[in-house]
Amino acid sequence: MPPRTKRGGNRANSGPKEEARSRTRIFVNEDGQSIYFFLHKNIRDSGQRRVLREDIEKHSGKVILDQDAADVILVNPVMDTKALDTLRFSYNASDDAYKRRMYFEKASFVRHCVREGKYHHRLPPIKGMGGYVGRRRTDFTSNDDDHLCKFIARTLPDKASGGRTGDSVYKALVENP
Repeated sequence: MPPRTKRGGNRANSGPKEEARSRTRIFVNEDGQSIYFFLHKNIRDSGQRRVLREDIEKHSGKVILDQDAADVILVNPVMDTKALDTLRFSYNASDDAYKRRMYFEKASFVRHCVREGKYHHRLPPIKGMGGYVGRRRTDFTSNDDDHLCKFIARTLPDKASGGRTGDSVYKALVENP
């Protein structure tokens, strides 16, 4: 029987294609620079953290300890979608342009990229925001209007994509001033 690899696959079945994939530079940007990953504290299993680090580094990425310097923040794959969306939104609504460019992905993202042989993020589907008909508008100051415009420009930059109606965006602004 052929020897088994760490992940349970047979080495005899891993041909040149598999070996080439294990040496590819997947986690690099357009300029060939390494993508920086941060492993969120909710990935508690040390074995899982070790495997993620090995897979990332094997494919030219880097795992760093500074969350604010990361390109991608990896979270536990069983993290609740709503909690993940809240985490994403808190960064997307930040005044810091660098934080708005960070990606939050479940840890399974690494395996998906390796399997596909390329680093890419799947954009979430755009959801329309519901709204209420017949409600009165609260009068805001010009400073409030300016703050709202900047917030919408940061969080929902493409008007054609939708999401600018309804009260959810305003509630989010109140929660993340």
